[in-house]
Amino acid sequence: MMISRTVFVLACLATVSAANPAILRQFNKLINSDVCLKKCMDHLQEHDIELSLVKRTNVTDHLLNLELVCEMIGSARTCLDNCQVKSNPFALRSVNALCNRETKKIVDELQPCLTQHGRQINEECIKECGDYETFHEQVNEASAKLAKQPYFDAEAHSNFARMSNDACAMFKCSQRCTVLKTSATCPRLPDGNDAGGAVRYLIDLTLHTHRADLDGMRLTNIMATQTEPECNYLYAPEVMFDVQRDRMMVASLHAQQKKINEDIIAGRRPQFTTPSSLHHNHKEEVVVPMDQEADQVEKELHNILHTFEHPKHL
Repeated sequence: MMISRTVFVLACLATVSAANPAILRQFNKLINSDVCLKKCMDHLQEHDIELSLVKRTNVTDHLLNLELVCEMIGSARTCLDNCQVKSNPFALRSVNALCNRETKKIVDELQPCLTQHGRQINEECIKECGDYETFHEQVNEASAKLAKQPYFDAEAHSNFARMSNDACAMFKCSQRCTVLKTSATCPRLPDGNDAGGAVRYLIDLTLHTHRADLDGMRLTNIMATQTEPECNYLYAPEVMFDVQRDRMMVASLHAQQKKINEDIIAGRRPQFTTPSSLHHNHKEEVVVPMDQEADQVEKELHNILHTFEHPKHL
């Protein structure tokens, strides 16, 4: 069924980050056209629980409620299977990345410290990076509003793009902060691993399996063209904990975005070049000077060691 493939693709693009209004409009239209699909999605929305760590910066809350999250994912997967959707977005590796025995064991070992100190860690990171989850809701509301507009509002779309970019920058800052604060606050796990390293591994695992899902559906380049520069971690997971690489890639993407806008104004056909880091080739990247704070974060992140197998998407 063509609808199965379409649901699969649009669900991936619409639910990972603050979705492009055009994609959100298509996704909602498709869901509303099928009674069975709509019933599944309505049931999911009633619980108002975010299922993906890709959209959570309150990592503690997500991990402490992981059992419920995984139950919701399983329920949604079964519901869509009953709708005879062959390509089920709730069967994606990234959606289920934290719902296996190995990762749940790590979460169980983190639980005592997260229960005691998790709220404090989250509040400190909000002070340092901003309240991503509240801001992300505002971005989602803006996207939903634009998706309902019968006409194209250039200024509103420009504001939405800026908000999306800011939200993603906030997300990266928050995840790095959470890893560092957890490392500084929590004792090592029973196997000797750094607690912050364990949180980093869970975030890495989610992002790398997401990239693997995109590769498997040949959506990586589409994701790159549909998201703002600071949202590069959605298709280039290695930038999350490599601050220098992240800064270089964001600068390159901003320059390319400027060139595309100039081409459109001049009446030329704009071309998007796949970011070089997707191919692990940095010859064309310009080195961006690190500020003192970013340099310190980079050093601290590299000092957090763990023996978990590093997740790879290729």
